[in-house]
Amino acid sequence: MFTASLNLEGLQSILGQDASKDPVCNTELSQQSTAASSIYNDKIYGFCSREHKKEFDAHPEKYVK
Repeated sequence: MFTASLNLEGLQSILGQDASKDPVCNTELSQQSTAASSIYNDKIYGFCSREHKKEFDAHPEKYVK
């Protein structure tokens, strides 16, 4: 698994989306609230905290359907 950190603007430019949700807590993310990101199965996920990124990275299958 490859992980990377991007801000929401970087996520939006790659994904072509206006908003993203933290898959751990389902919080809507803004450019100011995106603390970290990870890539899993060729998709980028944004997080509101580094703790949620660590949680996701440890068990991504728990958060991705």
